[in-house]
Parts: sequence; C-alpha cells; structure tokens
Amino acid sequence: MTASHGPDGIDRDPYDDELRDAPWHALLTALKTGATAVRYVAAMRLYERAVLQHATYPPLLEAAARGPRHVAVQALSAIGAGMMREDRKQIADRLRSLTRSPDPLVRLGAAMAIWRDTGAAQAALRELGRTLRSTDDEVLRFAVADCWTLGREARGLLPALRRLAERSGPDLLPSVAFALFGAGAGARVSAGYLGSVLREGAHEQLRSAFFYLGSMPEVARLLARPIADIAEGRTAAPASLRARARQVQSFGPVRMSSAARRKR
Repeated sequence: MTASHGPDGIDRDPYDDELRDAPWHALLTALKTGATAVRYVAAMRLYERAVLQHATYPPLLEAAARGPRHVAVQALSAIGAGMMREDRKQIADRLRSLTRSPDPLVRLGAAMAIWRDTGAAQAALRELGRTLRSTDDEVLRFAVADCWTLGREARGLLPALRRLAERSGPDLLPSVAFALFGAGAGARVSAGYLGSVLREGAHEQLRSAFFYLGSMPEVARLLARPIADIAEGRTAAPASLRARARQVQSFGPVRMSSAARRKR
C-alpha cells in the first residue's frame, strides 16, 4: 500500500481512505489490534466523528488511551463540555485511570477533562505543578495553555509560573506572561517579561507577544514605549508587525478566541 497525495501535495497516510467510512466497531477493532499506522488513523477518525457528529464519549476515551500523544490530547480536550449524565457515568473511572498514565500530557489532559466536567481543579493543579517543572518544550506549552484556561484558579501556581518565566526563552515567554496575568500576578509582572521580548525578540516572537498583548490592555499600556517604537518604525519590523503594534496601541479587536485558548 502506497501513500497518495492530496490536492495540496501533502502525502496522505495509505490507511486514511480505507478507514474513512469504516463503522464504529471496525474503527475500535483497528484501534485495539492494528499496526501502529492503522491505530493512528483509527484514533483520528474516532476523534473527528465524536466531535463532528456529537457522538458519545467512550470512543474518545479509546483514542485517548490508545492513540498517539497528540491524538490522545485532542481527544481529551473534547471531553467534559455538555456531557450527558449517562456519558459521565461511563467515563468517570476511565478519566481517573488516565490521570495515572506514564505520559504527562495524557495525565494533564485527563485532569483538565475532569475539571471541565465537575469544576474540581485539584487534579489539574496537582498535575500542572509537576509539568511546569518539565524540561520538555512540548509538555511546557500544553501546561502553560492549561494555566491560561484555569485563569484565577491557577493562582496557587504563580510561584511555579514565575520560576518558569525566569528560565524560559523568548519563544515560550509571551505565553507564560499571559498565564501569569490570567492567574493574578498583576500587569507589571507580565510587562516585565514581555518588555524584553518586544525589545530583543525575533519577528515570530514579536507576533506571539502582540497576540497575547491584544488580550491584556493593562499590560500593553505599561509597554507603550516599545510598542510605539515598533509601530512607528524605530525598531526594525515588517509592515505586518507594525500594523499589529498599532492595533494593540488602540486596544483594537486583537482578542483571543475560545478556539485559540484551546489550541495546544
């Protein structure tokens, strides 16, 4: 079986078409018994169907338990909102078991799913306390994103977020500054970290900083001078970044959507 090519020229997994219209039971069988490539595609198909067709949650739990890391995290992120009573009964024990996974991202995803369902943040805060000490950049990106999501409920993690900010490079620092602000650290704390990115960051790091500043007008006011330097061309930047700087100056509609908050 050979890979095919989509209209964008990207190689497609040879199992993709084969499993696209497979019934639920066939996908679950493939997920449990198939080769690695088959399990990967089966997990993706289950995830897509559960989200797009508003299916019940057990197939998502299969994807979380057996799929590759990013599929597992996506599946867990779809669990918890608007859950029916019968689904909650079925998956509560499974979610608790996933909080003991050897993969920190699966543990964190399961703990966040429990929080979305019950409002109880203890498991998520406990797992975040561990993952914020990680040296794995991927794990840290997910952990910081979950801190944004928890907002003030993550206040107990402020010391850990401060320590992370102190050791973070300019790629991660804007999102850590946003998590600090959301957890209640105060505008001056976040401005202190973002100021260095605005003055010294590469273009992609500046874009990231402006993305978050659009949701933190209090922080943007404290950084008026470096923002103005970019907006007015005193700091070298492409036209698109100068326009974003002017948008932040005016506190225009640079707002983080709910989809962006869920993005990992």
